[in-house]
Amino acid sequence: MKKLKVGIIGCGGIANSKHMPALTSQKDKCEMVAFCDIIRERAEKAAAQYGAEGAKVYEDYHDLLADPAIDVVHVLTPNVAHCPITVAAFEAGKHVMCEKPMAATTEDAQLMIDAWKKSGKKFTIGYYDACIQRMRKIDKKSIFFLEGAKYARDARIFNRQYDPECRNWAISIHLYGASPEIKDLYPWLLKREELGVPLWLGECGAGPINDAVFYDICAHYGVAYTPWGWKTAADPNGPHGHGPVNHPLPKDWKKIQDFQMVGPRPTYEESIRIMDEFIELTKLEHCFINRDCARLAAKHPDIDLPGAAYDMWTEDGKRYYGSWELSNYLNFRLEDHTKLIWACEKALPYPKFAWYNDPNEERYDPLQDLALELSAGEYANYTVREVEKPCSITLRGVGPCTVELSCGGESLGAVTLGEGSILKPQDSQSVTIPAGAERTVKVTVKEGTLQLKTVKFAY
Repeated sequence: MKKLKVGIIGCGGIANSKHMPALTSQKDKCEMVAFCDIIRERAEKAAAQYGAEGAKVYEDYHDLLADPAIDVVHVLTPNVAHCPITVAAFEAGKHVMCEKPMAATTEDAQLMIDAWKKSGKKFTIGYYDACIQRMRKIDKKSIFFLEGAKYARDARIFNRQYDPECRNWAISIHLYGASPEIKDLYPWLLKREELGVPLWLGECGAGPINDAVFYDICAHYGVAYTPWGWKTAADPNGPHGHGPVNHPLPKDWKKIQDFQMVGPRPTYEESIRIMDEFIELTKLEHCFINRDCARLAAKHPDIDLPGAAYDMWTEDGKRYYGSWELSNYLNFRLEDHTKLIWACEKALPYPKFAWYNDPNEERYDPLQDLALELSAGEYANYTVREVEKPCSITLRGVGPCTVELSCGGESLGAVTLGEGSILKPQDSQSVTIPAGAERTVKVTVKEGTLQLKTVKFAY
């Protein structure tokens, strides 16, 4: 049997972590004979590690496609480049395996499909409709969670009923880097109403405090929420995985992983046995529970809430708004009209093209990198839950200011903060809130200006 000759276009993260190792495991069926990347050093490194003897290196994909010996190309570039490369590959008479998401726009996806049909070649990208139709022949009870393109952030594919037989599916979205406000949720809320299906926020923040902030807006709008995720597979290289609840994996799980990477296919009986064991191991009695992670996500003391993690609603259930008319450096919580100031030593962000990846760019966390500024007469609320006993509250920030803290309409006392730099915040005096299922503390500036980095709740 003739070996397929494969060309790799795009030698970045997904190529190195998935495609090239998988193709290497199938050396009896294929060999990688050409590598292309706009950063030549990456293509050279890939060719040295994974390439067949004499593998060629290119910086321009047109040159790779001009090689008549190449049978199939893997398109592993950023998704904005999928369309022109895929179309050119079909025009050059190649089979194409294109990484998800298929394209940046619906129009680009259609151009790719048209080029594929005209070429008579094979095109590998999966579609939900065919998968659901097949699965429903053997399972009419389970719910399907479907995700759009662009890392589950593109709502445009949700334009029809995907499960007409059982109508048992949900839209799953990921909102990494999103702000807890309606502008980042409304496209999905509209799709939920249009299609009559549940909406599930599957991935969001970068830790339990981020989860705690997003939980409040999800609860208000009836969005199901998994704080990354309530059950995750345990790390085989460590004591447990990330997230609040971690389940162990079956002893033969690597057979499933290898098959996903184009390895040997387990038998049907093996697959059933492994997946049955997987389901059994996800039962709570087999799991490791990181109770501290779950506690913080639910806002149970002890907890340090960032100043930017204020409540979205007032004590009487009305939407909270400040009086600030300008933006902030990270475009965070703009709908609230609160003044969020720069409060870290990271370099300030700068304008850039959305598709341009700058390796020197800082990674930002609005909850940690910003602080809330309140002037005299302004306030913000912070809620904690399951307060089992009297709990102290301390403000960390700078003034000069005098601040009154109150709970349930009753004053807890006044605290002060001196003048200083928000990069070196100070701790105020502490006051105490009583025990209760839920306690909301109102922070009101009486004199001066408060720059609030953290609200500390501690037993």
